[in-house]
Amino acid sequence: MVKFLKTNLFNVKNPKCNVGDDAGIDTFCPSYSEEFKKIFEEENPGKTLEKDEKGYYILVKPQEDVLINSGLYTLLEKGTALIAFNKSGVARKQHLCKMAEVDDYSYEGLLHIHVVNTGKELTKIYCDEKVVQWVQVKIAEGFEVFEEKNISKDEFFKNH
Repeated sequence: MVKFLKTNLFNVKNPKCNVGDDAGIDTFCPSYSEEFKKIFEEENPGKTLEKDEKGYYILVKPQEDVLINSGLYTLLEKGTALIAFNKSGVARKQHLCKMAEVDDYSYEGLLHIHVVNTGKELTKIYCDEKVVQWVQVKIAEGFEVFEEKNISKDEFFKNH
């Protein structure tokens, strides 16, 4: 189970699954507030939030990225991590693809959403809009490294 703690710095929609036990947990761009705008501008020098008839948005130029503070802390089960995945509609229609993608069990900071516009046109991320989805995954328990001078490739893969 993933537990989310919403910050009191600004308002953000609750993460959600579209259908019951879907793997993906959708996360949203926070609602507009002066505090969210201030934090966004600090984390993205030279960028700001703008407004049109639909509301406040982040303008992302082609081949540029933005870092969006989700307003969420996460508490994960030991031995798990949250991995970011693209929302298919967001990636296809807006050409927004996730970048940084791992939220480790030990991380206690605010979760960030990092996306890049891979398209050739400007795109807008509106406040309160779904941006990425996160999936909780079990992680491997440690790892071992072998040297080929000490073990042959055939021996290494023997029971594979």
